[in-house]
Amino acid sequence: MKKWILSFCTALLLGSTAPIMTSSAHGATIAATVNSKAISTQDLKNRIKLAIISSGMTDNEQTRKQLHEQILNMMVNEQIQLQLGAEYKIKIDEATLMASIRDIEHQNNMPEGGLKKMLAKQNIPFVLMKQHLEASIIWREYIRERYRHLVQVSDADVERAMRELTSANKETRYHLAEIALYFDDKQSSNSVKNQAGRIVSQLKQGAQFSMLAGQFSNAPSASRGGDIGWIPESKLDANALPYLQTLEPGQVSAPIQTGKGFRVYLVRDKLKAGQFAKPITTVTFKQVFIATPKDAFNFEIEDSIKQTATLARQITSCRTVEKLTARKKAKVQHVKDIPVNNLPPELRTLLMKTKIDRATAPVYTGNGAMFFVICEKKTTNPKEPSKEEIKAQLVDRKLQNVAEQELRTRRGGAHIELR
Repeated sequence: MKKWILSFCTALLLGSTAPIMTSSAHGATIAATVNSKAISTQDLKNRIKLAIISSGMTDNEQTRKQLHEQILNMMVNEQIQLQLGAEYKIKIDEATLMASIRDIEHQNNMPEGGLKKMLAKQNIPFVLMKQHLEASIIWREYIRERYRHLVQVSDADVERAMRELTSANKETRYHLAEIALYFDDKQSSNSVKNQAGRIVSQLKQGAQFSMLAGQFSNAPSASRGGDIGWIPESKLDANALPYLQTLEPGQVSAPIQTGKGFRVYLVRDKLKAGQFAKPITTVTFKQVFIATPKDAFNFEIEDSIKQTATLARQITSCRTVEKLTARKKAKVQHVKDIPVNNLPPELRTLLMKTKIDRATAPVYTGNGAMFFVICEKKTTNPKEPSKEEIKAQLVDRKLQNVAEQELRTRRGGAHIELR
């Protein structure tokens, strides 16, 4: 499987997952209990496997052992979040869940139903992903519903933020992503620091930062692959600044203690003093997927790929894609104005080297062949954010702080037993 197939699965919101109880009900061994709710060892194994697949890590015994404590700790947090959902009667309907699943498929250039097929091929129950998303959405809704009315941002706050933005343009700024791990009375700082160190090792071995953020980070930024936007030097944590000043775009920091936790930062980009923003390049394309029979022989798959390659070479206009591919019963998705920097490196390279109104070479995904037809590429200079956008950012920042404190408080008050 291509590492980028699930490299920015942003629907793993806030590092949340499923209420893992079903396996233990049938006599399976138990890995942990949270307020008498069980997390089974089999579900823990499946969750570890999902983390390895989605992040692009090497699947071996050493990786599984490294992930064991991290994943179990996240599952404990997630079980706490789900129990809050039950307490406050927050229910997520099937349509919302399926829409989130389609978003994952769209973001990862998968056909509709592709995620379910991929998980089935890896023997991972699809219900885990549905429960995973349910927990994520419940936690997000809980934080917003309970605390949104308590978060106040005045016009004076917005004006102050706009002045700070103007001032920030006069100093170096960093576009950062984070993985935040917190410790409390039940977790020592050394234990959490070791977890952060293992995450850094996995990143150096090629794991995707956005996926590890979604899997392990305790901060709400996990819902955005850890992205926390542009931060001026004057607003950076004093402990973090010396590390970040030595890093270039694309590099990852060592674990840095900030308050009652450790953070690992990815420097996505830097802006020099006086530089407002860098131009943004976006691409619009059509994704064409042609499925192969479920039980196809190798020679049938090879023949299908050859036919798909021939079809791709015949395309000379983005407008005719649906007409030319209809006889192959192809599924076509139109993806508009996606920033190329948000794409996985392999896909970004593939799209940017292809000319307008031309198709890429086919990529085999395991259940069919896929290619992309480029419709438009454009580069624009970003505008300064509006007052409404700045206000939304301030609210989001305050809610993030509330969510971090809420998780620490709820975990401290929970009865947790690790087996």
